[in-house]
Amino acid sequence: MKKNQIGKKKISLSLYQNYKNHKFGNEILDIIIPIIEDNKVEYLADLNIKIIKKISTKLGIKTKFVIDKEKNFSGKKSVKLKNICQFYKSNTYLSPLGSRNYIENENIMKINKINVKYLKNLTNETYMQLNNLNFIDSMSIVDVIANIGFKESINWIEKKFELYE
Repeated sequence: MKKNQIGKKKISLSLYQNYKNHKFGNEILDIIIPIIEDNKVEYLADLNIKIIKKISTKLGIKTKFVIDKEKNFSGKKSVKLKNICQFYKSNTYLSPLGSRNYIENENIMKINKINVKYLKNLTNETYMQLNNLNFIDSMSIVDVIANIGFKESINWIEKKFELYE
């Protein structure tokens, strides 16, 4: 067994042990464990991409995924973001809140008429977590799905996060 496969088995076993007794644990485990244990997936980035795509599809999120590392975009911070948006002919960029300061200070997006929307985490939105008396926020989408299922997860996401400019 290759070193890579041993690590994958440990991850799979850990996920299984942590989520097997959750109400919807099998729904998510049946999706992600085969991806993790797939011998064709060698790199962590590829593993993450496959899992994100599969979960997004299952949640009914319809979007086109592109891998920008293959494009070799130039620039730093806002300049690089602007170059990516212009390449894909996008006039809107969705950003985590933590990037707001540098995006607005650099002013590159505004000058290039690219609308920036920030994703705000509404911390008061919770769900019942198995074996946790106190809610642990921002665990993972795996935890959300294992606890409330795919159907309710999309509703929770829509309540939990807000877009604003």
